[in-house]
Amino acid sequence: MLDTISRDWYKVKCENEYLKLKRNEFQSWFADVMEKAYPGDFQRVRQTQGDRGCDGYRISTKTVYQVYAPREIRPSALNRKIIDDFNQALEEFGEKMAAWTFVHNDPDGLTPDTAVDTFGGLKYEYPDIILATHTFNEIWDIIKNLDTEKIEDLFGPAPTIRHLHHLQLTEIVPVLRFIEKHEVPVEVTVDPPDPKKLEFNAFSEEAQDLISSGRRKATLVQQYFEKVRDPMYGESLAEAFRGKYDSLKGSDLSSDEIFDELRKFTGGDHFHDASKQAAVLAILSYFFERCDIFENVEES
Repeated sequence: MLDTISRDWYKVKCENEYLKLKRNEFQSWFADVMEKAYPGDFQRVRQTQGDRGCDGYRISTKTVYQVYAPREIRPSALNRKIIDDFNQALEEFGEKMAAWTFVHNDPDGLTPDTAVDTFGGLKYEYPDIILATHTFNEIWDIIKNLDTEKIEDLFGPAPTIRHLHHLQLTEIVPVLRFIEKHEVPVEVTVDPPDPKKLEFNAFSEEAQDLISSGRRKATLVQQYFEKVRDPMYGESLAEAFRGKYDSLKGSDLSSDEIFDELRKFTGGDHFHDASKQAAVLAILSYFFERCDIFENVEES
């Protein structure tokens, strides 16, 4: 069972994967989740041009899944695709299709035309077929109820309250060594932290909880910097974080997405045990608290 830290960790990571993946990668990601959730029941459909209007099928509920994650979503093309795919699936499967679910990863959601006219029109014409959409919220409801082992198989290890509580320098040091690989200047300036910084940067509740939890062990990071012989060692790593953050903040990424990219920068996808992931979280929280990453509250 996931605790509060591991649940927040997975939710932030999964949502960023959900938003980032496109086309076949997103279809494969969704099928991986569904196969873990409904083994032997959900059937993955091979990714070919002739998919018969079906990207996945759940036998027990007779549900056909159509997955759509183009590089750019245009409402007119989306409406045509929904109607064409639904009609093709209906023609191909007939009574074998009791439900039809459209899975997409548009963060803005469907337009009123698509939600009301397109889906509403199909529902009116075919009242006996259950029509639904799956966005991240529906997919996350499936993921969070999986056994912990299955979630870890899908998305790797996550830190827990226990890992963070028992975190020692032996886990901190390898992560800091990983960050050393980034070439950075050593001249730095450090602004004082502000307690309103989390809210100001518009983090989700989950990301805020992760950063706040990591603060419990941020002092370990400072202790290590105080022990090393090179007084500029910690500052050079701080500059690495600033440089990476500066390269990300000019994009269209949300604060949560930037947080996840910094997690990867810190080695979040490099280390494969939960103790190191706890160290990643502590280090991220340390540099966040120093105001080396993300924006400080503007002075009034």
